[in-house]
Amino acid sequence: MPHPNSIVSSVQGFDPPLDRAPHELVSSSSGLHVLLEEGRRIRLDPANPRSPGYVQILDGIGRQQLLVYLELSDSTQTIERLLNAQPEPVEFQQAEQALRKTALATGEITDLKIWWLYRMWASANPLAEKMSLLWHNHFATSFDKVRSVIQMLNQNELIREHALGHFQQLLHGMSRDTAMLVWLDTARSNERKRLHGLERAPRECQRVWITGGVEKTTAAIDDGHRSVVDTFDGSAAGCDSERNMRRECGVDKRHRQKAR
Repeated sequence: MPHPNSIVSSVQGFDPPLDRAPHELVSSSSGLHVLLEEGRRIRLDPANPRSPGYVQILDGIGRQQLLVYLELSDSTQTIERLLNAQPEPVEFQQAEQALRKTALATGEITDLKIWWLYRMWASANPLAEKMSLLWHNHFATSFDKVRSVIQMLNQNELIREHALGHFQQLLHGMSRDTAMLVWLDTARSNERKRLHGLERAPRECQRVWITGGVEKTTAAIDDGHRSVVDTFDGSAAGCDSERNMRRECGVDKRHRQKAR
């Protein structure tokens, strides 16, 4: 059950306005209040080290005009926990599991889309679903190339697990995700790397996932590139082994044919 003092509301603003660093405002004598709908004011707890981070999250949510779930302390009316994962109703769990089984049984991407759309519509944690969609767009993969519902499902659940967490953990997981490895032709890239020194996956990671496609100097690109190459060396760890990954992509077979 939700906390009895929980509030679902849109963020109207802050008092005082965010004209200084969040940690300074939260720890000031007057404190920092979050202004919500219907004139409600909730004070951020200066003793909570996560409060400055909450300010940035709440500000971003407010700018996007999204609803936010706030959980309050019984005694002080300060925000005790933010973005707290809520238990899903039994009806939701049953329907979600049925849609998941259908998608896995049919192997149809349309059925998997229906499963995710249902989660977005009915989940008790809608922000997690919104953030999962955001990160899915960031790491853009497609069934058109992956051709595996279970791999796309596993990737979706990996993204959801880290959607509201630390980007480093999400990036680390995605660099070993099977669907992503197929999407980036990792087995083929490893083959070309040995033959021609080409490495697509590390460059994709550094250029698109981390820097967002922002142009950097050649030296900066090379420095960043070297820091992620090892992550993808033998990165078919997301599969049973690199050899299985290479066999799945047909690399070994094509290489043998060329060698004849």
